[in-house]
Amino acid sequence: MYRLMQPSDWAEVLALWQAQRGDTEEFVRGAVERFAGVQNVYVAEENDHIEAVALAVPVTLQGRPGSYLFGLCGQGSLLLAGLVDTLCAQQKLRGAGFVVAVPASPEQSTLLQDKGFQKAFALRCLPREVERVLYLDPDMLIINPLRPLWEMDLYGKTFAAASHTGLTEMANGINQMRLDTEHEYFNSGVMLIDLTAARKLVTAEDVFACVSEHEKELILPDQDVFNILYGKETRPVEDVLWNYDVRNYSKYLIRSAGKHDLSWVMRNTAVLHFCGRNKPWHEDYKNPFGMLYLHYMNLTLRKRYA
Repeated sequence: MYRLMQPSDWAEVLALWQAQRGDTEEFVRGAVERFAGVQNVYVAEENDHIEAVALAVPVTLQGRPGSYLFGLCGQGSLLLAGLVDTLCAQQKLRGAGFVVAVPASPEQSTLLQDKGFQKAFALRCLPREVERVLYLDPDMLIINPLRPLWEMDLYGKTFAAASHTGLTEMANGINQMRLDTEHEYFNSGVMLIDLTAARKLVTAEDVFACVSEHEKELILPDQDVFNILYGKETRPVEDVLWNYDVRNYSKYLIRSAGKHDLSWVMRNTAVLHFCGRNKPWHEDYKNPFGMLYLHYMNLTLRKRYA
């Protein structure tokens, strides 16, 4: 049976949460009473025992009401899966335009992906022995080795990322005023992440609190939130090497006094980033780097079907 948590359920909910998530009673109580509110805590009961728990926290993103499923307990059990299904259907009926769920384990991540959720907060799901990860957006082409980036010293920072706003100081200043930051505005398409540090630094609570606080200022929500919360914890890297915005070839050329021409890019740049709405797999894509993308795409297709 799926239902709202009652006061008499507290001891079982706390025991299940601590057994599966390892949080202190103070943290659990704060999550239930202050973050979610007891009116948004749901349980799955079987044979008079609480077998699964989920907090359905109301959130708003750019004016759209939604729901944030947090505190999932049940370790991928069928009852947890049923509870997630029930809450998704319920939140939709209540007018939620989206539902976000944050897994606490690889098993929960698999369960949520099976339910159609996209990957999010992935660093929580990676094995503890994984200490470093390189995140890449899907609209990229790798044309030179990434190892120098992978082995880069972060000098005590948690992230490494590139800024495209160095191409125009005006854009950098606008983003600083918009988000009330002092550092350059980083593009989150390529991020080297120290997972040991990030697991301590990054919390879903901070992310959603940031979204709620800066709702009206967010244009690129994930990237803006990254800059607000973690920009100071980011080591800058050269965009011309590690996150080359192909739309700005002329600006790169001018900024380098003609040095960074096509030949230089092919020899030195590792990551070509096809930023913007128009992509190289679209028929009307005009950027010359699109031909390079199509070349590699055709090679991949030939290999796949050879």
